[in-house]
Amino acid sequence: MVPVSATSSPPARSRRSVERPPRAAGPVLDPDSPEARIGVAWRELRRGASMQSMRDRLYGDLLDPAQVDALDVVQAGARRMSELAEALRVDASTATRTVDRLVEAGLLRRTSAPDDGRVVVVELTAAGRRLHERLSKRRRTMLLTVLEGFEPAERAQLADLLERLVRGVDRYVSQL
Repeated sequence: MVPVSATSSPPARSRRSVERPPRAAGPVLDPDSPEARIGVAWRELRRGASMQSMRDRLYGDLLDPAQVDALDVVQAGARRMSELAEALRVDASTATRTVDRLVEAGLLRRTSAPDDGRVVVVELTAAGRRLHERLSKRRRTMLLTVLEGFEPAERAQLADLLERLVRGVDRYVSQL
């Protein structure tokens, strides 16, 4: 056996050796910590099987959540495309693709802004208004059912905390 000197490089790893995955960046959270529990809840709300089932019950094959969000924004009145993109927190091309699908489905119509014919404005069609109202009723029913176990003061506290969470996410994203 040939001794390895202190100045020689470590032996090369065989391709067959199993490497450990890199350690996660940042602090490791205790799984019982509030932060870890919030992370799990966030994941479940975003991707959990019950959320997929809920989305299917709310929207079925009719629309995807981004399209419903667009209808939510436009239901209050006609919007310029730039205003819609800003309200949806997406870039203009993403808003345009969403609107394209809604126009094709007969739920939105594009028109020119009355004050500037070069600007595109979108508004609900009669079919879009009817569908939005139907979906809104489903969401209200679902939300009230989900919140049945909360006292009124807890609902108010949850609303306050969720609004703070949204502001925290916005602040984090603005620093990227």
